[in-house]
Amino acid sequence: VDPALPTLVLIECVLVYMAPEAGSALLTFLSSHFKDAACLAYEMIKPGDAFGRQMISNLERRGIAIPGIAGCADTLAHEMRFESC
Repeated sequence: VDPALPTLVLIECVLVYMAPEAGSALLTFLSSHFKDAACLAYEMIKPGDAFGRQMISNLERRGIAIPGIAGCADTLAHEMRFESC
């Protein structure tokens, strides 16, 4: 992949399964590696609402860790994370 070419990065339910530091490191790498890039993110939001609590409960019962869930409070939290990287 030529990092000088326009690039679309799709992140679909990735960051929530990563430790916050690892997710931020990934975003920092992407923003520094690609010269002309856009990122389309489809990530969890609102872990405290009824759907979010049920989802977390279901994942935890299956032993699935979601270490990045704290950073998914709402769309503003995601926006701030992307802007800081």
